Amino acid sequence: PADRSGHSYWELTYVYGGAGWMATDAGRTPLARHSAVLIPPGLAHAEQTDQTLDCLWVGLAGDRLEGMSRGRLLESCCPDLLPLCDQLWQRAGRSYDSGGPELDGLAAVVLGRFLRYLAEGTDDVADRIGGAVAWIRQNFQAPTSVPDLARRCGCSESHFHREFRRRTGRSPVDFLTAVRV
Repeated sequence: PADRSGHSYWELTYVYGGAGWMATDAGRTPLARHSAVLIPPGLAHAEQTDQTLDCLWVGLAGDRLEGMSRGRLLESCCPDLLPLCDQLWQRAGRSYDSGGPELDGLAAVVLGRFLRYLAEGTDDVADRIGGAVAWIRQNFQAPTSVPDLARRCGCSESHFHREFRRRTGRSPVDFLTAVRV
């Protein structure tokens, strides 16, 4: 396993592509395209993957984060962050001396959009897939199958498989295997 480290600042990680997980002492949080994870200061973590994981990491500080929980990761699937993260990345790559206020503004917009996703929750399918992910993590040693998981989510096996892969970046079987390892 990769070495885990924490920072003195908040970190927002946004996944452009690939799949993997964010490892902490509390466990592993799946990462896939459009995953966004807010990591509190001091929380030891490491991004890990068996394949490619293309991420943007943004260090954050400020009053807006003061009331946030510092004991755990906050994560959501945030497709709307893609163009904002692209702008932030492109602007950060420029060497203008006056770029600080613009970067701060873009970072504030990215954080605000992420917090909105957390507050609004996700759609019904995402909630059911999230429930399946949580069940797998808690019951990874129990015998299970894709048809059983699909039944738990109240959808067909093919729909469950398709939505699970779309939302986690892995098939249900690959995800279960990764959790068991």
